[in-house]
Amino acid sequence: MCISHVLLNTREDAVSGWLILASFFCKTKQYQVALDILQYSLLKCSPEKNYNDFDVSNIDNEIFRLNFFMEMSIVQLAKLLLVNEVLFIENSSFTPNELLIGQNTTGFQIPPVVYAHSLRFLCYYQLTNISQCQHSLKDLQVTIDEDFFIANDSEKASSYNILGIIFHLVGDIPSAKQAFKKSVELYQDVDCNSAFRMLL
Repeated sequence: MCISHVLLNTREDAVSGWLILASFFCKTKQYQVALDILQYSLLKCSPEKNYNDFDVSNIDNEIFRLNFFMEMSIVQLAKLLLVNEVLFIENSSFTPNELLIGQNTTGFQIPPVVYAHSLRFLCYYQLTNISQCQHSLKDLQVTIDEDFFIANDSEKASSYNILGIIFHLVGDIPSAKQAFKKSVELYQDVDCNSAFRMLL
């Protein structure tokens, strides 16, 4: 039932449904399947895609004017060209246990590429593939540093929270604290930003 529900969500936009499906497989310890879905998802997160809160660029306007796209319905265009953040509601059965540490109980959202790299890290961590863990962690850091598919300070703060949780997971407490401090600098709402609790 879970898989059929999530497969319906893959039609909503280009990526977020696939990332939730990868979460499901990660949660059920089918790490290689999750990694295959994550690779597919990352390939769909290309720069010409439109992400929430981003203005449509001139290049995007030119793409939309192509006959191929002019003949598509809004739903088809959304599936092909839009990328949404990954939303987790309270007590979601799709949220990896490692990411629940210190998160808000009302749910949270994560930028798609940040989530993909963090989930890749968790899969490789469970498979004890150290070199791929390091690559995934580096990819996650670069994604955050370059604001890739990160629309605003709130999303960047949640990205630093995820990075801090991963550093904490591997035992790098100083780097975890630094990530949580950057999150607090960006988003100073004590009730909504779990970094405040994590720093305690």
